[in-house]
Amino acid sequence: MKKELPIPEFIFEVMRYDEEIELLTEFLFDSISSHSLINPSFFIKYPELLNVFSSGVSREEIHALCHSQLKQRYFNNLEELSEKIDYFKKDWDKKNNKLLLSLSREFETVWNYHHITVKVGNVPLCPRWISDPSFYVPSYIDDFSSFALHECCHFIFFQKLMSINSEYSLKDFEYPTPEWILSEALIEPIIGKSLYQDMIHTKVTSYPEFYSIFIDNKNVVKHLDILYNGNGSTEERIMACLRFISAHQNEIICSL
Repeated sequence: MKKELPIPEFIFEVMRYDEEIELLTEFLFDSISSHSLINPSFFIKYPELLNVFSSGVSREEIHALCHSQLKQRYFNNLEELSEKIDYFKKDWDKKNNKLLLSLSREFETVWNYHHITVKVGNVPLCPRWISDPSFYVPSYIDDFSSFALHECCHFIFFQKLMSINSEYSLKDFEYPTPEWILSEALIEPIIGKSLYQDMIHTKVTSYPEFYSIFIDNKNVVKHLDILYNGNGSTEERIMACLRFISAHQNEIICSL
């Protein structure tokens, strides 16, 4: 009898208020400290926070302001968050086993864990935590299946890299390392295949920036599609992609 491969299940939960405020605080503090532009759509979600911060504001001040400004909204929205979890779960449960088994076969590796936690909340950010593993999804997302498949692709891709090179640490998979860049740019060459598209009924793409970065008259995604879906073992094709990204890391980062 053929042994079934272990497939992780999703555990859905509402992001706690203290977690949500911490996530917002980190994002705002890092953005202000590095003088980074904040996407205007962020303030469409949080008009209370528009024009209230100045250069030099402390992390504690940001945390206190977010905590006081957003508390009522969070608790008023709890019922809606619970309803959205039911919607996400109903949609994903039909596809979980097929999609995650396909990813396992894609990378010729077995999932190392039994559960993936999905935190649902109000913040218009999309972090993932590889060590748990878990990811955050904003409640306004409609196409949960493609969003979740994207995140799961990251988890098993990093797992595969660690099986190729045991010297990797989780810090090697954070922005702006070549491994992080590759994991994002490879999204379409991997889950853009009809195998996955037929299950989620949505066109999945990599970050738009990767299509506008041209090297030798081809964009980054096209280069990776040729390398990843070419000849050789899974390990050889991944490493060929990684060598390409490493060779062009600086010019890619400057365009992100």
